[in-house]
Parts: sequence; C-alpha cells; structure tokens
Amino acid sequence: MIIEVGLYRFQLRTIPVLVTLVAFAILARLGLWQLERSWHKEERLQQIAHFKQFDQMNFASLLKVVEQTDPTGVDVSVSGQFANPYSWLLDNKVVNGQVGYDALLAFKPQDGDKWLLVNMGWLKGDYANRTVLPEFAIPNGEVTLTAYVKAKDLAAFALSDESTNHQQWPLRTQQVNIDIIEKQSGLRFYPFMLIASDTKKYGFTHHYQPVVMPPEKHQAYALQWFLLALAVVIVFIFASRIKPQEEHS
Repeated sequence: MIIEVGLYRFQLRTIPVLVTLVAFAILARLGLWQLERSWHKEERLQQIAHFKQFDQMNFASLLKVVEQTDPTGVDVSVSGQFANPYSWLLDNKVVNGQVGYDALLAFKPQDGDKWLLVNMGWLKGDYANRTVLPEFAIPNGEVTLTAYVKAKDLAAFALSDESTNHQQWPLRTQQVNIDIIEKQSGLRFYPFMLIASDTKKYGFTHHYQPVVMPPEKHQAYALQWFLLALAVVIVFIFASRIKPQEEHS
C-alpha cells in the first residue's frame, strides 16, 4: 500500500509495519514501567521522610501503624528474645563483590503475641564449597534491637522457592516467605520483617537500604526507552519512503 503525506510518498508493507508496531509497543511499555517504578520510589521516600519526623517507634506503636498503612522504612526499637535454633540463611546476597547470606532469626517481642522475622545482616559464604554454611551465634537473653521495617514485596529478596522439608538449623532458603517459614518452624509470625541496624557487635554486616535505586535513575531509564521507541518509528519512516528514482523505475 502506498500513501502520500504532503510531498512525500511511503510504501507500507505488512511485515515491517507489524514489526515496528510491536517494537514500539514493547519499548513504550518499558518506559511507562520505569516511570511507574519512579513514582513508587518517590512515594516510598516521602513515606520514609514522614516517619523520620517522629521519634523512633516502640513495637506497640508500630502495630498501630501496620493497621493503617504500609510501615516499610519505619525506624523501630523492640525488646525481646531470639528463639534458638530457629534461623535461616537467605542465599545469594552479594556485598562488596563477595557472595554470602543474610541471617534471618526468629525474635519474640515483649509486647507481641507472635514472632518477628529479623534480618540480622550479611555473612560471607564459602564460594568454593556451598555445602559449608557460615557459622554464627544466636544472641542469648533479653535483647533490644533498632531496625527498619520491611512490609511489602518480601519475596523480592528471593530467587526461587525451595523445599520446606526440615533440615538441620540453620536452613538455607532462596526467599523470604512467611508461610513457608511458619511451616518449617511451627511458629506464628507477623506479616512483615525487621532489618536490624545495630548487629555488627554480633558479627553481622548491615547492608540494607530502604530505597536502592533513586527515582531519578528510573526516570533516566524511562527516557532511554522512549527515545528508542521514537528511533524505531523514525527508522521505519525513512525505510518506507519512496525515493524519486524508485517512482520512475
């Protein structure tokens, strides 16, 4: 099919048109997805800034916040005891170029009727022999933790699911899944996780950031995708244009 636009004539063929439309739709959707991620990060940062205006929450106050909104990023101070031997090693966590694990421990808060899953931080793994797990000690007695709250997208910490068959503690896991953790331990957990920030004294490395990639970076990626979508259209237009010599051939 040949169409005229002003002084120019274009020949539209079915396959090039379809390929261009599909490529444009995919690239534009990727750009929109990055914008959505940017808006989500901006909301998260605003929420964190809002909670930073207040003093560090105790656990009772945190439970009230959980009933009303997503408490991710809230600073909380909570006292209680860890449950030995219930512990998990979250696999494939990289810190400073080294592969290791995040240690997840079961913690019973003084003011709670359930258990908390606490990410205590990173431990270096044995790259040469993955059957060797890092050793660590679960703190004994009454402990007071300062921590961030992680309430949404816990599975985003994950790679894939793993067998729930009981093994020797600690258990290696590929994801943070509260349902699986409850089955493995027989304990009832709150539906959010704490990321402890003061665990160096226990031998762990804190590396968690509430927002890893800032909104501006997502916006830059969105612009790149939109420019690629525009480039696809421009290439199609020039490729479809009928040159004067082709009209007389």
